[in-house]
Amino acid sequence: MSTRAGRLGSALVAALDRRSRPSRERIAVTGFFLGTQSALDNLLSRAFFELSNRDWARAEEHESHHLAFRDGLSRITCEPSTVVDLGTGAGGSAAVMAKRWPAATVVGVDSSRQMVRRAREQHQGVVNLTFDLGDGLRLSLGDETVDLVASLNYMPFPGEVKRILRPGGLVLVASTFQSVGSAAIEANWSDHGFTLEAKQDAQRGSFELYRRSP
Repeated sequence: MSTRAGRLGSALVAALDRRSRPSRERIAVTGFFLGTQSALDNLLSRAFFELSNRDWARAEEHESHHLAFRDGLSRITCEPSTVVDLGTGAGGSAAVMAKRWPAATVVGVDSSRQMVRRAREQHQGVVNLTFDLGDGLRLSLGDETVDLVASLNYMPFPGEVKRILRPGGLVLVASTFQSVGSAAIEANWSDHGFTLEAKQDAQRGSFELYRRSP
């Protein structure tokens, strides 16, 4: 890519970042609390992630990007057999789990085709890891088939997480950028049948770990 083309591409990503930020924030809120998403918000959000996949892949190369996520994983003492990484992006968080639990089957899911393509390219050598295109509100996974659902910088939808998790299964929600969630977020997980196991503001970001009630 030429220097001029690179500058134009970066400017376009920056402009779309500003334009789509309200849409991405609404998706997180309405999806988490109501289980719905606006079609226009979805369109703008996906356009941003399609164009910025290279930037997210670069961010994932830095160890600090996964610090809070790794802190959360350290609280999990069981050995999951089936793991799903929602909003996997370029696949860095899914790869961390695949290497941590080599006997597990790990699936990274993202709604961006370019993100899934890049994740497959970057982690093709990890034998227990695959990546699928999917909608976090309507996952193509069977009921009660997953031991651990994880997400980094993505807000999962509790109703769909509960559907795919086995009773007693865990969900790890981590962020590179934000502190632990509000009381309203914890209450919404509780309303969907989850209990808080651990939460912590990490050196960079935070994590929350919930367990689905038996």
